[in-house]
Amino acid sequence: MKKELHYELIESTDKYFEILFKLLKDRKFSISHENLPNFEDHKEFVKNNPYKYWYIVLNGNEIIGSFYIKYDNSIGLNLVYQNKKILNDIISFIKNTFKPEEPQKSLIAKDFYINVSNKNNELIKILDELNILKIQVSYKI
Repeated sequence: MKKELHYELIESTDKYFEILFKLLKDRKFSISHENLPNFEDHKEFVKNNPYKYWYIVLNGNEIIGSFYIKYDNSIGLNLVYQNKKILNDIISFIKNTFKPEEPQKSLIAKDFYINVSNKNNELIKILDELNILKIQVSYKI
């Protein structure tokens, strides 16, 4: 299943708008939205990229997901399928390529952290197997 992972930094081009919109449409679990935005709204969102870094993840030539790193050191991860080896490779890439922002009390954590939908049991299980420390559970009110 795993070939060679590589990562493409997202640019504001039609190619990436379409790739990201397809990944968004195919996403099984969401934290940031309840209703799928239309393509034009999504395109504007990508153009106004609110993330520090945003990458497409490829396994050989197959697009298998994306991830972003925000200025508060949080990581958003959207994978087409959950796989322990692939997830470990992505986490290693992030740790070896980027440095977290300097911490600021109550604003920026000192380490990178991943936000995961509480319904994404498969990803939660893999993160536990990789001994990624669970630091918080959030509730929407």
